[in-house]
Amino acid sequence: MGTQQAEIDGAAFNISEPLLDIFIPPKPNGAAALVVGGGGYRRIGLVKEAYPAAGWLTDIGVTAFVLTYRLPNEGWADG
Repeated sequence: MGTQQAEIDGAAFNISEPLLDIFIPPKPNGAAALVVGGGGYRRIGLVKEAYPAAGWLTDIGVTAFVLTYRLPNEGWADG
């Protein structure tokens, strides 16, 4: 494993530790959502998928949590 990396399109890979980013809206409405970007279990679409979704959610008052998760070839089975 190693340091998390990003492709030109902003997709993350080589994720050794999961991460949860929190996006708090200026006027929270009490709702929250977990955002999990796709990528076919090879990478995670953060810049083009997860972050725009989190931005839209905060625009409507929802607190968003963006999960950056480990992928199958990045040690998730090791615990």
